[in-house]
Amino acid sequence: MTTITKRNYYTEYLLEFQKEAETSSDRGIVLISLSILDEMLTNLLKTKFIANEKHVRDMFSTKGPMGQLDDKIKTAYALGLTSEVDNNLLIKLQRVRNKFAHKVTGISFDDDSISNICSNITLPKNAFIPLGIPLMGEGETEFPKVDLNPVKKDTKARDRFIFAFYFLFSELGDRITFSFEEKVESVTGFASYSKVIEKMQTNMEKSSNFKIEYDRKLLLGKLHYKEIVAKTRMKMELEVSDEQKKYNEAIIEESQEKILTIEREREQLETEFQGFSQEFESMVEKYLYFDKVIENSKID
Repeated sequence: MTTITKRNYYTEYLLEFQKEAETSSDRGIVLISLSILDEMLTNLLKTKFIANEKHVRDMFSTKGPMGQLDDKIKTAYALGLTSEVDNNLLIKLQRVRNKFAHKVTGISFDDDSISNICSNITLPKNAFIPLGIPLMGEGETEFPKVDLNPVKKDTKARDRFIFAFYFLFSELGDRITFSFEEKVESVTGFASYSKVIEKMQTNMEKSSNFKIEYDRKLLLGKLHYKEIVAKTRMKMELEVSDEQKKYNEAIIEESQEKILTIEREREQLETEFQGFSQEFESMVEKYLYFDKVIENSKID
């Protein structure tokens, strides 16, 4: 079955985690997953910080107020950047990480202290969005179904941890990518792409308005230099001095070069915007499909 992989700007992180999950120890899985979530929380918090690179760097330095994972978890929740569900999951995964970090040997997901924490890892109903969404097969008329509730009563500790990581990875990734402005207060909206599509449409509208305004400025610049060329040519008809003619010819040449530069920039702007528009339409089409699959997969 063909699969569409969900777009996420942290694909490299995901691939690294999947590599660890296939080849590494329990400790390796825990440490890489928390490192990824730590980095994502940092980037999420930075979306709300002022544009002062030194200040932000100091905030997230080892001895800074945002230097530790615990600080980031608490601050993200306090600012409404993560939900209560996210916060509770992050705390549990952090506790698992601390268990592995503080014991050198003889520890795994089978350890009682670890399995007890993981046994309390649950996800909201119909809230887990798989990273891979299957496409409809040839001749099929119904949307396929995916498992939105992968954590069962008998799910093992290791798998619970991994499902929680994927859930948080998806949630944090989307919030960073689309920079949702509203605070997150509940799990409402999980397992749905409608909000993502809405944000994409808003961003597309902003991009379109920017393109129109920027193109208007370029066009005004082109008209300005055309006016210079026309006025300079009129002057040349009245002037007889060779020195004056050379001077005005230089002005015309320079203005015409700037007109050509503006024309090339307008062409490039149009080409890039057309490419962006096509990509946007393709993404919206995919997300609408994803939403249909998810709606078809929800259980009562």
